[in-house]
Amino acid sequence: MKHLTIRTKITLWFIVILTVIVGLSYAMFWFSSESVLRNMVLSDLQDTVDYNVDQVVCRRSAKAAKKHMDSRFVKYGDVYLQIDDDFIELMSGVGTGLFDPDGNLIWGEDLISDVSAQVPFKNRQLGTVTSGPDTFLIYDRKLKLDDVGVLWLRGSVDREQRQEEISLVFRFSLFLLPLLILLAAASGYLIIKRSLKPINRMVEAAGSISTGSDLKRRIDMGEGKNEIQQLAGSFNGMMQRLDEAFESEKQFTSDVSHELRTPMAAIMAQCELALDQEDLTAEEAKKALELIHRQGGRMNDMISDMLTYSRIDRKHESYPFGPVDLSALTDEVCAEFVAFHSKEAVLETVVDSGIEAWGSDILLDRLLTNLLENAARYGRSGASSEDAPGGATEAASGCATETAACARIRVSLTKTDDEIRLCVEDQGMGIPEEHQKRIFDRFYQVDPSRNGEGSGLGLAIVKEIARIHNGSISLRSAPGEGSAFTVSLPVFSDVQA
Repeated sequence: MKHLTIRTKITLWFIVILTVIVGLSYAMFWFSSESVLRNMVLSDLQDTVDYNVDQVVCRRSAKAAKKHMDSRFVKYGDVYLQIDDDFIELMSGVGTGLFDPDGNLIWGEDLISDVSAQVPFKNRQLGTVTSGPDTFLIYDRKLKLDDVGVLWLRGSVDREQRQEEISLVFRFSLFLLPLLILLAAASGYLIIKRSLKPINRMVEAAGSISTGSDLKRRIDMGEGKNEIQQLAGSFNGMMQRLDEAFESEKQFTSDVSHELRTPMAAIMAQCELALDQEDLTAEEAKKALELIHRQGGRMNDMISDMLTYSRIDRKHESYPFGPVDLSALTDEVCAEFVAFHSKEAVLETVVDSGIEAWGSDILLDRLLTNLLENAARYGRSGASSEDAPGGATEAASGCATETAACARIRVSLTKTDDEIRLCVEDQGMGIPEEHQKRIFDRFYQVDPSRNGEGSGLGLAIVKEIARIHNGSISLRSAPGEGSAFTVSLPVFSDVQA
């Protein structure tokens, strides 16, 4: 059975079930046929005798009898018994006879003549009599006729009457049964084959994909919502996701190769330049090492971000989820940011207290840190410290001077009935509209001239973290007016529900 096709297995099960059902039906009918036949024979016996009761009339003289030419007459003593032509003597195996009180046959059929005289008459009662090798059922009716007295009608029928007919039907049915099963099996096989035809197309499509690289092939099932079409739809959806994942992996590999080529080229060029100079001074060696260190650090940051992105994208379940005090987390991350970016940014925080979210504190920490790093890197407006936003506190007294630009950042955390909103705003150069749709793509940077800053994965990681928290991120920006990144997360009670 393991090596049979699905259509063959279904057909075999269909044959087995059909055979069992038909066999049980025949068995039930066979065992119940005796009772059914007996009831049919008894019904015919009683109906025939009861009908014949009205077909016997007494006439006092031959002259009176001759007026009824459509009847037969039997002289009985001094009177004549008129037997109507409709009197049923023998029909469907039922024989009816007219008897005197002593059991002598006057008219009709007596199927138990050898024992009839020994069997007493019993009005409207059924009885069983054995005559020779056969068993008969009998039924009597009393007739009270004027000028005659009492006469009896007795019907008799073989108890096995019609049994031969039923046996013939059974034998014929048993002969036809295998033919019917074969016909049903052939019809079922064709129907099953037609029904499973879409699955064959799915198998062919999967086979062509497994032996090649065409992930764009789809199964056209037409309109409808039956199970096969739903399966085909699921298959197409799976292939769509596989195709997108495959294309994403190819793009990711290409992007990584491209991004790592530049720092590697700079490192190799500096190393070759330093090795070619025999009289390399200490100052020149220091500069070469600083460049190599800077490019190596950039590569290290990029590799770290790539590993983080891959881990979040593929194995985010390794980050445990639970209730997170988002208000306390935001205050803590902002405090650390101020400590490490004292000469680069002025930070203003507006954080509502008591806001909880369901998620990973590690990932949410990384999300806010990346947004702050991005704001510090691209949010410098070149203004002096006197232009800092109201309510802001400088990260350090040396942050902004008359000649040094300082990033001005505002972080707000609020909660509504529908969502939690975490917003990071800057007053930097802003992002042109044509770049805003791609700002969250991996390795995408608005200003290619600043390619040395950042790995190009920060905002992509932010978007991925928001996604696995069932949230989203949006951007509001315009050139010269700064940028505002807003992360929307579901409220803690909705997640728990």
